[in-house]
Amino acid sequence: MVLTNKQQYVICEMVNADPTYIPEDETVEEKKYREELVAQGDRFEQRHGKRPILEIPIDPWDDDDADKEEEIPSLEECLAHYKAQDLETLTYCELKEFRKFAIWSGEKELPKKLLDRMRYLVKTNQVTDKEMEASAYL
Repeated sequence: MVLTNKQQYVICEMVNADPTYIPEDETVEEKKYREELVAQGDRFEQRHGKRPILEIPIDPWDDDDADKEEEIPSLEECLAHYKAQDLETLTYCELKEFRKFAIWSGEKELPKKLLDRMRYLVKTNQVTDKEMEASAYL
């Protein structure tokens, strides 16, 4: 068994706090890793006269994110989400994204209707420069 980033991080922090501490219920892999860290710290202390602060360069909570696979919504789900919204309440960016989904799904009249609403927002100065710039990335 290989230690996870989180286990390595916890052991490293424990060794930083007290290199002489030996947990009662540690596994063989944990013991080997802890002893390697203590030996590394001892060598450094002998050479330089100070005990190092050991660090794990990897984010210890990366493993949690890898376990959770995010489901990407389908085109139909995205389109249904926007169709359920009131057209008058959508922002310029939302309208642009909605229009993109409508075009991809093969809608005929809906993209034209959304473009008209987007033009209206621009003509009536209801779109900020930042929102216009952000919509360029959609």
